[in-house]
Amino acid sequence: MCRQSGFYLKTRSTFLLGAAEIFAVASFAVRHLGELTRRGPDQHFPVPLWTGIAIFSLAAVFFLFDRAATGLARNFCLTREFVMTKLCVTLTPLLLLWLDFIQHQFVLRDISLKLLLLAAAGTLYLQAVFYLKILRRQPLRQRPTELQIRPKKGQKRRAFLGVFLASFSAYSFILLSGILPSLPFTGDEPHYLLTTKSMVRDHDIDLYNNYLHKDYWEFYPGEISWHAYPGKKGPLHIYSKHFPGISLLLVPAYWCGDYLGKILKIPGINKPNERNIRILLARETMVLLASLLTAFFFLLVWEFTQNRRMAFYSWLFFAFTPPLLFYSRLLYSEIPVALLLLLVLRQALFQGPLSKKSLFWSGLGIAVIPWFGIKYVILAAASFVIFICSQWRTIFSQQRKYLYFLGPLLVSAMLFLAFLWHIYGTISPIAVYFGTAAATATPFHFSLKFGQVNFGARALAYFFDQRMGLFVYSPLYILFIPGFVLTFKRSKKIGSAALFLAAAYWVFSTTAMAQGGYAPPERTLLPIVSILALFVSATLSWAKNRSAIPLFRILAIIAILMALLAIAQPRLFFHDGLSDDSWNMDTQSKLLLFLSNVGIDFTRLVPNLVSGPDFSWLILLSWLTLIAGISLTILKKERNKVPPTVRLHRHAIWIILLSFLLAAHSLFSVRFDEQNCLPVPGATVHFQDINSLKHEADGFWTRGNCRTEVVLRTSIPVRRLQLEMTSRSPLQVAMQIGSQRMEYKPRSRDPFSSASVITMPGTIPWKGDFLYLIRFEIRGGFVPQKLEPSDSDKRFLGVFVRLFPVFH
Repeated sequence: MCRQSGFYLKTRSTFLLGAAEIFAVASFAVRHLGELTRRGPDQHFPVPLWTGIAIFSLAAVFFLFDRAATGLARNFCLTREFVMTKLCVTLTPLLLLWLDFIQHQFVLRDISLKLLLLAAAGTLYLQAVFYLKILRRQPLRQRPTELQIRPKKGQKRRAFLGVFLASFSAYSFILLSGILPSLPFTGDEPHYLLTTKSMVRDHDIDLYNNYLHKDYWEFYPGEISWHAYPGKKGPLHIYSKHFPGISLLLVPAYWCGDYLGKILKIPGINKPNERNIRILLARETMVLLASLLTAFFFLLVWEFTQNRRMAFYSWLFFAFTPPLLFYSRLLYSEIPVALLLLLVLRQALFQGPLSKKSLFWSGLGIAVIPWFGIKYVILAAASFVIFICSQWRTIFSQQRKYLYFLGPLLVSAMLFLAFLWHIYGTISPIAVYFGTAAATATPFHFSLKFGQVNFGARALAYFFDQRMGLFVYSPLYILFIPGFVLTFKRSKKIGSAALFLAAAYWVFSTTAMAQGGYAPPERTLLPIVSILALFVSATLSWAKNRSAIPLFRILAIIAILMALLAIAQPRLFFHDGLSDDSWNMDTQSKLLLFLSNVGIDFTRLVPNLVSGPDFSWLILLSWLTLIAGISLTILKKERNKVPPTVRLHRHAIWIILLSFLLAAHSLFSVRFDEQNCLPVPGATVHFQDINSLKHEADGFWTRGNCRTEVVLRTSIPVRRLQLEMTSRSPLQVAMQIGSQRMEYKPRSRDPFSSASVITMPGTIPWKGDFLYLIRFEIRGGFVPQKLEPSDSDKRFLGVFVRLFPVFH
């Protein structure tokens, strides 16, 4: 007699066994990879060690899974051979972990993150598919579900709290950067925080004295340009070109940072300690707002689709994929604006009869939006129109009630105009961006006219451009196109309102040429990205074509890989020159250049619509055709409604094929920049990343607070490698060549200098040459101009490195 009581215990134990095996193999690979593969010219692989590890691992895995197969077969009346065969199929992606030992003979990087993650995710996914296959062979008693029942308040409250805590914990873990590199504190962030500092310390927003005395050094270790223009009082009174909304939100965090900095005062490192505390608390404020945004989005999707499971999946991709993942901890105004916009839309479109309290808070939310930036006026206006149109039937019957809605709007509008008049002596909004003189010389109505140069290319750039395209960095949002059609079929009111709001802001941003400055991709579309994500959830919930599921899985895998790259290599997603055609910096995507190799150049497969020197309409037409085909495929109705079957071998084939494609790509990822290299006697030093600055004299500088890699390329083996590192500031430096690692921690305040001699460094033979991968991990840094005001160098530097190879 078959037993079903032990199903969950058996399946979960088997699932955990697979996860433990993955963790064990991955940990071993990370820990011992350098010792096993980066060897000297006279060394060989330790074959007995390899043999012993392989035999022991295989024996342990087959023993554990043999016991699991026996238990599953007994519980579900299946043959042991059938269960064992299927379990072995679920282990196939684990074989890719061992390819890391081979590929390091060709790839001059750390252990491949793509292969590790894909092997782990593929194994766990195949095991889940296998358990689903067993479930469908044996009819189990189904537990009652509430997926299609309107959620109750208690359920929504508990779900909201759980989702919020999950998002807040994940974002905070990424923010702490104890394991992962942090996003740089740059762009407009220091300027927002400088206005906050002026509010806390000077009790005003006049930044002349703050820029003059370089108060930003309290939280930014370099030089920044002046993002401020004179007001009506003259050139000695300047005000930020950023509206004070985001700076005002950061006041509690900055005040707490000042207080904790004094309490936790540490002799010798007081300033860096206070700087880190201020930045941490300021970014935690943004983490809090981003977590609230994801939690309210979860509730919105649940109420919209009446499907809790799809709401959970929608929350996962919305919260942990670009672009929200980029900005979840950055000091930008887009996150609070997106939160306010989502709350207003939820009240207007998804709530029942509105009370006086909800009307007041909705009006206040719309009224606050313009205080974060002039460009958000269009969002406030569109939200107002949507709110009025959705409630027009009750407005005439309850006119007094809606005064609670209009009151905050009128008060905010008067304060907004009074603010402009008090600071700049005019109500023209261009005074904020150009100062009083420019606003006085320009008529007010002219400020509402914007340039329309290359409107079509700029409009499409938000979705297709290789440096800022939403579909490039988060391809899951491609599904918002069929999602809008499905939404419009079910509710013309919701579909029309959401489309009107998103389209109005999209067209406005395009005509205003607000492409975004030095920031991660899709800063401009971030306020309305929750609307696009809502349409994606409609695709997941209501698509009747079975092809939508594999399409979603493929796009989800790409989006997850993009998110992991964004966490591991955040600097790959920052670009210059998106808003000004005169800039000639970063005309190609750093990420696509990083992924390209000698076999394929991804920068030629993705359109370059903004300041691109090699724009091709053929590439753009190919992308448009592909996305149109995906959308039509999802919207197409199937004639034969056959219930989907679980076929494990098909899932395994796709995962293994994708794994080997990534492995093949990594085998060809060796590339050297012949233009950015440093010749040394008998060798050449190639810089592998942007953290190695261009060479000066006989060495090169590294950036501060970063990890950089260089490759020493020689024609004959190196017997000894002499290395010198100097710095004008005390640093913590870790240097590694192959399996040899040395750390330097100077204790004095004197300039740091160190010399090392490495005998028989680990080498990698490559096409008749010998390659030596050298990694520097720098903790600390300095700005030359800050140490000596007469120095014009404003770079944030780490150490100056000289290499002297000895061949005999």
